[in-house]
Amino acid sequence: MVDQMDGEVWTALVRGATAALANDAPDALKAGYSKLKALVLRRVNGESASEAAINELEKDPETWRAPVQKAIASKNMGADQDIVDAARELLELLNDLPGGDQYNVTIGTAYGVNNGPDGHVVNNCDTDPTRKPDGG
Repeated sequence: MVDQMDGEVWTALVRGATAALANDAPDALKAGYSKLKALVLRRVNGESASEAAINELEKDPETWRAPVQKAIASKNMGADQDIVDAARELLELLNDLPGGDQYNVTIGTAYGVNNGPDGHVVNNCDTDPTRKPDGG
């Protein structure tokens, strides 16, 4: 199980990697990601498998998810205040981007789920998936 603070470090690292590599990424975002990545790499110094996973995360986050999460958890990075501070700073920068504070959630089958800042929910419980919510 991933500790909450370890999860925050993971989230900042993967979101930062994705956003910082965009051509139009602000310099502050690129710097924030570089700072967090350097701190994380410093904690796994000498562990080639963890170093490789962290470096490859930028290219394929889904493939490298488990090894990077394992490295973060095994080194208890969520307890390192410098790493946590860098992760939070990066998340703030990411949230300041247009659409950065929106949710990105994928749900297969869910019942009674409400997600988002406006709390708007449309429930279609009919067996006909083509039927519109207004009955039409």
